[in-house]
Amino acid sequence: MNNSRIFFPNSFYAIVAAVAVVLVGLFGWELWRQVTVGNLLFLGVSLGLLGWGVNAYWSRVELAPNQVCVQTPLRRRRCVEFRQLATVVEAGRVNPVIALVYYPVLDNGLLDLDTPASLVLPAVRGQAELLTELEAKTPV
Repeated sequence: MNNSRIFFPNSFYAIVAAVAVVLVGLFGWELWRQVTVGNLLFLGVSLGLLGWGVNAYWSRVELAPNQVCVQTPLRRRRCVEFRQLATVVEAGRVNPVIALVYYPVLDNGLLDLDTPASLVLPAVRGQAELLTELEAKTPV
């Protein structure tokens, strides 16, 4: 039986994407009226913000019985087994996210304790519950 749970992103990302759409429209209109380096710069920044917001909004976090996975658009699915976890922390002030520090698995199935890696999960609805479960499943 599959007891996986899917956590959906926080609405913060939708708000960021909506604001970025307005900014792209305004800077695009301003660029159409007069081409300047400043207009190009801010249009590029607005497009980057839009891309980040949409990418994060379409991300999904899956909590399975033995691993946590994050799926983002245009990227492969990244999974970390609970046995790999070194630490789980919540970081950030405006948009707190969960950061996982884990040990990658070598080809022989053992953990590579010399090179820890990290995975940042997007802010999700039910984040306190997700954080509590991840902390409980982190090996001591």
